[in-house]
Amino acid sequence: STFHLDVKAQMVASSSYFHGDWDVYRYARSIHPDTVLDKLPMSYFLDFPLRLPLHFLVDDAKEKIFLLSPSKLFGDPWLFGYLIYAKLPFILIDLLVGILLAANINGQKSKKILMIWMFNPFTLWATLMIGQIDIYIAFFILLSYILVKKSNFYWAALILGIGGAVKSAPFLVLPFLIGLVPGVKNK
Repeated sequence: STFHLDVKAQMVASSSYFHGDWDVYRYARSIHPDTVLDKLPMSYFLDFPLRLPLHFLVDDAKEKIFLLSPSKLFGDPWLFGYLIYAKLPFILIDLLVGILLAANINGQKSKKILMIWMFNPFTLWATLMIGQIDIYIAFFILLSYILVKKSNFYWAALILGIGGAVKSAPFLVLPFLIGLVPGVKNK
């Protein structure tokens, strides 16, 4: 697993929640004044419940070193496991996106779609190597689309809204999703 500054930002936020400080931006400044959290609050909060079950495995002393100066841990075998733990939410959501894609395609194509998604080098790089939050956006857009197709418009709107609270990109697909709602095209 590789290190990227985006992973550090996500872990600073998770550490904030684990220490009972729900203001991740203030917590980040208290750890180190140069720590930058430049994403919307929901993008940091989504990781927390997905990391919660395994947090007992984290060595708090080494995590503090990671949050202050990750390069001090380069070469330490602990860092490899920690980076997997750090990227676990992205890995789980990536798997869920693949399953949702496959589950909503009929026949033999579903396996092919799943394999294409799971072994797509762009997804692997962004999600597993760098730890980008864009997989959350893909998840919320896909889930909203599925809900619109099943005529669950309110749930689709809520899910898309949560996605928009992570990054504004889901709102770009809003006109297309609205176009799928029966009766809207005629108005």
